[in-house]
Amino acid sequence: MRDRAVWVVLDHERKQSSRRAAIASIAAKFPIAGTAALRFMRDGWIETIFIPVGISPGVAVTVFETSVLTGVQTDFFVGY
Repeated sequence: MRDRAVWVVLDHERKQSSRRAAIASIAAKFPIAGTAALRFMRDGWIETIFIPVGISPGVAVTVFETSVLTGVQTDFFVGY
């Protein structure tokens, strides 16, 4: 059981170090915007979740309306 606990700790440390490396590369590429975005995502993590959850239904409705209108236009032009 002890070996499993050590493996879990090592795996967690590996994930943390790779996460830190990813954050550092973003901050290096975009010094001001990257830092602001990462700070917003870290401090306002609830808002970070709400943004994609709020955008997804809007995108779905737009895709649905576009497909319906395309189908209606096709039926309209084929009929005449």
